[in-house]
Amino acid sequence: MKQSDVNHLFAVPWAAQADSSTIASIPTTATAIGRASMALGFPKSTMTPIAAGGVPPYGEDMNGILSMLSVAARASEAGLLRPFSADFANAIGGYPAGATVAHPSISGRFLICTQDGNENDPASNMAGWADPLAGLASASSVQNLVSGVWGASIKDGDRQGVGLFWQGVSQAPCFVRLESDGSTPFTALVTRAQIDSWLSGYASNAALDAAKSSLNSAIGAETNRAQAAENGRVAKAGDTMNGNIVFNSGNQFANWAASPQSIYQIGSAIMSIWGQVDGAGNIQLVLGGNNPGQPYQTPWIFNPNKRIAFTPSGNVLMESGDTSAPRMRQCFRVQAKIGDLISWPKAFSRPDGVFATFTCADSGNGRTHYVNYAPGITPGQFNVLISVLAWDGSYMVGEKNPITIDVTVEGYA
Repeated sequence: MKQSDVNHLFAVPWAAQADSSTIASIPTTATAIGRASMALGFPKSTMTPIAAGGVPPYGEDMNGILSMLSVAARASEAGLLRPFSADFANAIGGYPAGATVAHPSISGRFLICTQDGNENDPASNMAGWADPLAGLASASSVQNLVSGVWGASIKDGDRQGVGLFWQGVSQAPCFVRLESDGSTPFTALVTRAQIDSWLSGYASNAALDAAKSSLNSAIGAETNRAQAAENGRVAKAGDTMNGNIVFNSGNQFANWAASPQSIYQIGSAIMSIWGQVDGAGNIQLVLGGNNPGQPYQTPWIFNPNKRIAFTPSGNVLMESGDTSAPRMRQCFRVQAKIGDLISWPKAFSRPDGVFATFTCADSGNGRTHYVNYAPGITPGQFNVLISVLAWDGSYMVGEKNPITIDVTVEGYA
């Protein structure tokens, strides 16, 4: 086909000036016998002899369909790009891939359909549509900053910078600097010294590469440090560690709140383990139900220097001795004071392996008492000498009045 083969264009659509009574709008489906429709065209009855019951075709229908076709042909011949039509898309089952429609908001632009059966309206949903001119600069955004044979501009909005141009027909080098606000550029024939002066505030590529390398090294070192720290971190639950955990804090004897604690909690029950130093400088490991916000409770205390464990009542915890012979335990109550000798109801068979604990059965007129072996004395086969001390509000003093004491003693039967 050659361009000269296009010998007719529809400058005037068919029946453009016809009387309205001689041209009909063609419906989608037939509305009367013998009338044409888009679905059936001219029906069979218009092609059947009249003697056989046929009817002649209507001239209005002929004018109508030819008018529709010539109007559409003229629009295509004029290069008209139609906008997206939801009704049309619904009627044809969506636009096919490769179809083009006018851009919904930018005059002179078009969109290309990239998928078959596309019913998405590009005004609100660009899925299935592509804008081949998207991202290209408009002619108005390209500015020639100087006159001459050619030039280049880096002015874009409020950006600033420098550019090199050829000035005038003589093609003299011209260095261009944009003002700091991006307004009218300053142009001049310049020397290398002036160029270096203008560029003095800009970092060189080598300096930028060095800074980037230094930053990457710092980031890498910090990443390694953080990973090593995380790898050595003990998880909050279910973890195991090697080495020591050191609790370093201010410490006061009998002041549990000032001591670092390991707290075990099951439901509402709490048990704490912490270390203290008493007034004599003895280290103690304390076990009790103490926790910040709760009343202080007398704990169990282990003194590693003396190798003695004390019960909450102040008694020494009995050791479990040699089990080569049967053991016997006796429990009884006595009235005693400091320096009294307490005898066992029944003598033990051996003097070794005898242990006794004491619990004060009364407070002794509101005072707190502590009962233990007398200094340098250990329980024997028949009895033990005891020491009874009372807190008078300021000091521990010997209790000279008998108090009620519950005794538990164990030894070989």
